[in-house]
Parts: sequence; structure tokens; C-alpha cells
Amino acid sequence: MQKATTVTLEAIIKEGEKDTFLQFMEKGLKLTRQFKGFHHISIHMEENSNHVLFFQKWDSKEAHQSYVRYREESGVLSELLNLFENEPVVKYYQCENV
Repeated sequence: MQKATTVTLEAIIKEGEKDTFLQFMEKGLKLTRQFKGFHHISIHMEENSNHVLFFQKWDSKEAHQSYVRYREESGVLSELLNLFENEPVVKYYQCENV
């Protein structure tokens, strides 16, 4: 049985764009939650900072990458990236049974 993949994304939201970012995410996550292979996403903001962490669960790394390609092709990914000061850092994790 294949284990779910945990995906994290860390970035810094541009100064003054936090509310725009949160509205953008609220609207966009409706489709994300329907995408094949999706399990869960939560968005975390560091206290007194514009540092954001996305915590996600997907069937696999490939399922997440398929989703990212879809968002690239639709133009939504570039809209999101324009709200960030930096290039987001994305990491993939597998749970180990220890």
C-alpha cells in the first residue's frame, strides 16, 4: 500500500498583501480540495511575520506535481507567485513507520 506524501511550501508574502493572499487562497482552495489525489491542506502564518507555510497531504509526489502543472497552465500559479517576495521552497516527505 502506497503511503500518502506530505508536501510543504514556505514563502514570504509581500508587505501589504496578506489580506489579498488569504482571499486568493480561500477562493482557490475550493478547486484544490476537489483535485484527484488531494487529501488535506492547511495554511499557517508565522506570528508577527509574513512567513507562510502550506502543509499538504497528497496520494503521491506525482499527484501533487500534476496539480501544480494544472495550476501553471491555468495561470493561477503565476498569480500566487506574484504575491510572494521570494521563490517558494517546496519539499516532499514520506512518513516512516518507526
